[in-house]
Amino acid sequence: MRRLQMFPGRKSIMVLLVLSGAAPGVAADARKDCQSGQIDSCTQILQSNPADFNALGNRGIWLRINGEHDRAIADFDAAVRINPDIAGLYLERGLAYEAKGEHLTAIRDFSEAITRRSDLVQAHFGRAIAYQAVGQRDQSIADMNNAMKLDRMMVAALYMQRGNQLKDARQYDQAIAAYDRTIDIHAGWPLAWCGRAASFDETGASELAAADYRKCIELTATSDLERQRQAEARERLDKMDAR
Repeated sequence: MRRLQMFPGRKSIMVLLVLSGAAPGVAADARKDCQSGQIDSCTQILQSNPADFNALGNRGIWLRINGEHDRAIADFDAAVRINPDIAGLYLERGLAYEAKGEHLTAIRDFSEAITRRSDLVQAHFGRAIAYQAVGQRDQSIADMNNAMKLDRMMVAALYMQRGNQLKDARQYDQAIAAYDRTIDIHAGWPLAWCGRAASFDETGASELAAADYRKCIELTATSDLERQRQAEARERLDKMDAR
C-alpha cells in the first residue's frame, strides 16, 4: 500500500491510502491511470476482472472524493469482502458514511480501521469528528487526544482540510472553528489564516477578515498555493481599503 501525501487544498479531509500493485492481464497505463484518479480506467480494469482488489479500492477512493458516496461504499464493500484486513478500506468507507451524515456507521468503520492499525491518525480524527456530531463529547476528546499524540502536524492539516470543506459548503461558523484549531496547533501556516479570513469575510466580519488577511501575508510562504492565497489576500485587502 502506497501513501499519497496530503496537501491542504485537497477535497478530501483525510490522507488517501491508495492501493498499488500489478495484476495479471492489466495494462500498466490503465493501472497507473486508475491510481491517479481516472475512474474510467478503474472501471475498465473491473470490466475485465470484477474482483480486482486494487481497482476496487482505488475507484472507491476517487468516487468518494468526487462526492459519489454510495458508489464508493459499494466498491469498498466489495474490496472488504475480498480482503477484510486492510485498515485503509475501513477508513475510506467511514469517510464516505461520515460525508453522508451516517455518523454511527462511520464510527463503526473508523473503529474497525483503528483495530487493524492503531496508529492511523486519520481514523482517530475521523472518529472524533463523528463522535462530536452525535454528542459523545468524552469519546470525541479522547480520540482527538490520541490523534494529537500520534501526529500533531497531521491533525493541524486535517483540521485545515475540514475548514476548507466547510467553507466550500458555506458553513462558515463551523469552518472558522476548524481553522481556529489549525491555528492553535500551527500558527505559522498562511493557508489557515487565509481560509479563516475568507470565512470571516463571507459572514460580514470585515475587521476580523482584514486582520487575518494581513497575518496570512506576513507569514513566509513555502508553496505556490500559499503564494497564490497571499496574492488573493492582498487583492482583497486593497478592495476593502478602497471602500
